[in-house]
Amino acid sequence: NKRKKILAGRIDSLRNILTHGAEEFRTESGPGKSPSQEVLPRSDSEPDMAGIALLTERETQILVRIAGGMLNKEIADSLNISERTVKNHISSIFRKINVWDRTQAAVFAIRNRIVELD
Repeated sequence: NKRKKILAGRIDSLRNILTHGAEEFRTESGPGKSPSQEVLPRSDSEPDMAGIALLTERETQILVRIAGGMLNKEIADSLNISERTVKNHISSIFRKINVWDRTQAAVFAIRNRIVELD
């Protein structure tokens, strides 16, 4: 189905970023996005312990689900919380790990070994 194709495309993009580095990956222009904004600085070093330490347990649970391609409603249902609460947590996660969108958050989670690619 359409959702599986989108998720497969995101996973392929993440693998490409991890293989070739974030400096080659740019977000597309669109409403609310700056053209050619880098996803994350290139980093082959140790995990970002400071960024990880800022996340609460609930934020980490949500980040794992974001990296897994879940929608806000699916995250809310899986954690028995409201969609609005999920959105609030996501805003907090983005601010704490200094990212602008879900793809960047997923890259952060993978690079920092919060989740693993299958």
